Amino acid sequence: MIRKSLNRGFTLVELLIVLAIISVLAAIAIPQLLKSKSAANEKGVISSMRGVNGGQALQLSESGSFATLEELRTRGYVDIGAVLTPAAAAPGTVVRFEKSGYDWEYVTLTNRQTWNIKAKPKEYNVTGKNAFYANESGVIRFADGTGGTFTAGPSSPALQ
Repeated sequence: MIRKSLNRGFTLVELLIVLAIISVLAAIAIPQLLKSKSAANEKGVISSMRGVNGGQALQLSESGSFATLEELRTRGYVDIGAVLTPAAAAPGTVVRFEKSGYDWEYVTLTNRQTWNIKAKPKEYNVTGKNAFYANESGVIRFADGTGGTFTAGPSSPALQ
């Protein structure tokens, strides 16, 4: 009596074709996913800077002077997503932290009449393409990071 096996598996050629199709789809999808992540990080930075601008405007209207980042955070005006050291509460202290794939730097000057905040991507074209800057003027400015060495400052173009 001759038995025929009904459990016939895939051939090597069929498996290689499926693997090739999956590789092509991954090659198309992964760069788009990275661009989406980079764009989302930049939108998050802009949103956070708008929050700092709004918090400082509230602080200025309440007390006549600007606040440190720690004061803004404890009053609930901003959510920086980072734990700050007690030294961050002192005016004139440069506060550095990481959020949304960006390195941030914030300072309120000792006279509490000026402040500025900067953010630049940790890795150009992966976590973001632009650096951002805001100060007491309330205007958010940006600089294109082509080449990876860039800084946004008071003379950079404003966001539209």
